[in-house]
Amino acid sequence: GRPIIYPSHAPALGRQSLKNIPQVASFLDQKDKGFVDLRVLTYQPPEGEQVLAAFYPVPYDELGWTVVVQQPARYAYQQVRSMARTTFFFTLGFLVLFVSIGAFLAKQVTRPIEQCTQGALQISKGKFGDQVEVPKSAQLCTEIGELSRIFNLMSVELKGYDDKNKELFRRIVQGFLATIPALANFI
Repeated sequence: GRPIIYPSHAPALGRQSLKNIPQVASFLDQKDKGFVDLRVLTYQPPEGEQVLAAFYPVPYDELGWTVVVQQPARYAYQQVRSMARTTFFFTLGFLVLFVSIGAFLAKQVTRPIEQCTQGALQISKGKFGDQVEVPKSAQLCTEIGELSRIFNLMSVELKGYDDKNKELFRRIVQGFLATIPALANFI
């Protein structure tokens, strides 16, 4: 249960028996019973920080050795934490990017529709002939561009009908006014 190779910065490790660590003792006990498999686990040694360890028996029975490799858990999981942090920030960055792109594209679609709505309100107030600006981006989206073009055509046609009706009304009024003196002279 005594280490034979250990890091130079931890010479005390070479003087202690690993059999005193419950996880190591459990592994050695199972090894003695014939269960030979790789085991990886984390444990807290009596004097020190939590470690990640891997145990594997040396395949020659006459030696009775077990290879135990351990590293402080904070070092072992440092890359995992770093990758998780990097993944989080990349995900957050892409989320912001895609939400921004989505908002921009949604605005490109809704702006012409809002303009058509405002134009329809103007027409309902009798202001015929107002045109809706068709942005270049809406021209690329054929449905929205077509809606804007048809709205503009409708507005021009309504203006034409309104002008014809006003002209007709003006002529009727002039004709009526012209007949009043004639009727007065007749009576």
